[in-house]
Parts: sequence; C-alpha cells; structure tokens
Amino acid sequence: GLPLIGIGLYYHNGYCRQYLNADGWQQEFLHANDFYNLPSRLECDPECKPLMVSVEPIIGYELVQKVAPTAHTKTRLTYGARVVAGLLLLSAEAEFTRGSDSESYPDQDLTIKDTDDRVKLGLRSGFGLGRLIRFHLRGGVQGTQNKHEETQGGVTATTFRPVSYDPYAGAGLNLALTRSVSASIGVVAVIPDVRAMSKNEYQTTAGFALRFP
Repeated sequence: GLPLIGIGLYYHNGYCRQYLNADGWQQEFLHANDFYNLPSRLECDPECKPLMVSVEPIIGYELVQKVAPTAHTKTRLTYGARVVAGLLLLSAEAEFTRGSDSESYPDQDLTIKDTDDRVKLGLRSGFGLGRLIRFHLRGGVQGTQNKHEETQGGVTATTFRPVSYDPYAGAGLNLALTRSVSASIGVVAVIPDVRAMSKNEYQTTAGFALRFP
C-alpha cells in the first residue's frame, strides 16, 4: 500500500458499510471500529507522546532597518519567550520578543531610541534525527509595535508608530538534553516587502525549551 497521512474525524462508532439486500434495496451495516486492528496509527513524537507543549525562553540578535536620521541597518539584542503546541510533524507557535537600541549623534545633540515589541503567530513542521536532534521549518505573521524616542536639546519626543504586520519564515534546530529539556537555535527572516528583499530583517535566537508533559 501507499504511505498516507489523513486528517479528519476518527470515531469508534458511527461509520457504516452499505450493501444491496435480496430485494435490491440499499442497506447499511453499522460496526464498531477496532483501532488496534485498523491499518492506521496515531502520529506521535519519538517517545510516542501525541501532543507536545513546550515553553522556551529565548535570547538573540536581530538585524533591523532604521530610518532616522538616515536609512541604515543595526544589530541589537532581543529577548522573549516562545510557546509551541502540537505534534512534531505539525504544531502551532506563539512568540513574544522585545528589542531596543539607542544611537547618539553628538554633532546634532541628538539621541534616538527605538523599542520594538514583536508577536509572532504561526505554524512549524519538523522531523527528528533519532531521539536527540530535531529540525523544523516555521512560518507565519509577525506584528510589531514600535516606540520611537528622539531627545534633542534636553527635550524628548515620543512616537508610537502604527502596528505593522509582516510575514516571516525560518528554520531551527533542537538538541535534547534530557526528556524534558532541550537547547535550541534558530534564524528567522521577516519580509516587509517581497519586491525589496534587501529590506528584510533577520533574527537569530538561542534558548532552552521546557517540554510538558
């Protein structure tokens, strides 16, 4: 047979087989499904746990696009947390990170500070290389709230820019340390404009995932 993966309702009772009786009328025969004797199996992780929930504190660096006082890029520290729930083959993820930086321009008596709060919602799909190493691909949408502060001549002006939404895609690797703890590394590209890939922002992170149960 062909190896197939099916997603749908899986009832112990409720399915039927149809046949024609001696008079030519259509009849149905209800029977109970014995899951242990059907040509199917529960998709689960290498330890046969069907559902995985992990909480992951993360820290890393991101390359961001700056527009003031002139257009340029900057690398800065970012930190936050990530929650992943589902199967290794397909799971949902939610992530919050914060990154901030400050730049000074003495010739203009100007200091610029930016703080970005980012929320990612997406899906990931992975596979395991034995019990120790897991590789995954991820993608979804990132929402960003920017707080922009400019201080000049001792006066600070603060601006909250509108929330922006951009797609993201990335990959990562997890190394199992114990049954419940793993180390992780990953890289993500945030794509504000597919027609100008040079404006992409990149995030590299590392952390430790705590898995439940």
